[in-house]
Amino acid sequence: GVTGVQTCALPILKCFPVTISVPPRSGDAKTPVKSAPKIPPTPCTPNTSKLSSAPNIALNTKTVTFQLNELANTTFLKNILLITISAFGGPQGHLLAISNILVEKEKLLTKDELMNYYAFCSFLPGATTTQLLCLIAYRKGGLKLAILSMLIWITPSFLILLLLSLFFIRRDIFVIADDIFLLFNPMVVSFMIYAAIRFNLYHQTAKRNIIQVFPNVFLIILFFKHPFIIPILFIINGLYAHLSHNGQLTVLYSNFANRFSINYRILTIYILLFATFAISSEYSRKFETKNRYYFNILEHNFRFGSLVYGGGDVLIPLMYEQYISRPTSQLTQRRNPEALSLNKHEFMTAAGVIRLIPGPVFAITAFTTPYLLPNFQTEEKVLASILATISIFLPGILILLIVSPLSHKLFSNKSFSNIIAGVNLTVLSIMIASSLYLTYDLCFIESESMFEAFQNIATILVILTLLIYSKLSHASIALLSIIIGALIHFL
Repeated sequence: GVTGVQTCALPILKCFPVTISVPPRSGDAKTPVKSAPKIPPTPCTPNTSKLSSAPNIALNTKTVTFQLNELANTTFLKNILLITISAFGGPQGHLLAISNILVEKEKLLTKDELMNYYAFCSFLPGATTTQLLCLIAYRKGGLKLAILSMLIWITPSFLILLLLSLFFIRRDIFVIADDIFLLFNPMVVSFMIYAAIRFNLYHQTAKRNIIQVFPNVFLIILFFKHPFIIPILFIINGLYAHLSHNGQLTVLYSNFANRFSINYRILTIYILLFATFAISSEYSRKFETKNRYYFNILEHNFRFGSLVYGGGDVLIPLMYEQYISRPTSQLTQRRNPEALSLNKHEFMTAAGVIRLIPGPVFAITAFTTPYLLPNFQTEEKVLASILATISIFLPGILILLIVSPLSHKLFSNKSFSNIIAGVNLTVLSIMIASSLYLTYDLCFIESESMFEAFQNIATILVILTLLIYSKLSHASIALLSIIIGALIHFL
């Protein structure tokens, strides 16, 4: 029998002597315990003859990790597709769809993380929801996943709106069935007023700065046809908000220069693109080159994507000013009589149709661009729509990549928070001024009679009431407007 302490050296582990303690049997209780001799460790020389014949079951860690990441990325892209086909009604509807799928269903991020990302993207110019999805994808899987997510998010709405636009042009829908979109003009105004209300409730902007809102709204309405007023107000309100909180310009500069690092390579690309499009557009306009309208479209949409704060709800009034108000101004008539322009009814229809289509509001350019080029061939209109869509989304993505290293630091900075308050004030002023401008234009300039003016005002109030107090989505209200218009047309 084995008693006491015995040392066992296994053949496979000869270099590691293993000591096994075995308790003595009851009959050997009085037997003295003898110490086993210590066996010195022998050099470990593995027997490769047996290992060479064994099957290769070793797993490549990098390969497994790559496969798991690819599987996770594929699942994430499927979720983006689900968001794309279910996100109706502008930024608010988009945020709800993202929350339902990525937060509640898939648990890919928390509600607080989503709202922090949304707040960060709301400050940046460009398509807010597109930037939000790209930021989430960038955090989860890098630049490749962000680009694929953006393509899945944009492509369906782009194709639908482009095909609808070409169909409307070919069939002369606005001439044959103009009554079908009779309610779209007041509906768009109601959407804009509701967007301003929601924006103020979210940011509590007017509650803290009610006195500043009125002069901003007055200045925007007064200089509505002059593009310089918007960036000037952004700069003035941002600096005023910083200085009013006992800030100093030197402190502001030191905070941003010393604490924050950005992607300067992408910033250089962005500046070069902006300058190239602007110079090319002005050169082609001045010398009336063959492809001037392509350059004009690139410049217009790149500027929209660079200056629009607040998402698609702010894009609509800026496009209205660019393509409807500005071409009729005396300065534009004198300097650029062939400027790109839209019929007001065409633009309002586009602004209404975009509410029926899931996806980003910025995709409205796919609908409006063919109408900007009435004398062009179909393939030329398609090319122009592709260029417009790329150029309006590209600035927001570049800006997101430029400042993405700051996403965890900016909101803890007091100077930056103060500037955000000024930017939000300007955005709210733009939304209020645009709503008032369009309401006055629709009800008192375009209306041919007092009855039509009263009808438009009543329609605006009814739709606004539905938006505030009912659970009807933007898409449902837009569809209901088409049904009512169709009944009026056919009856």
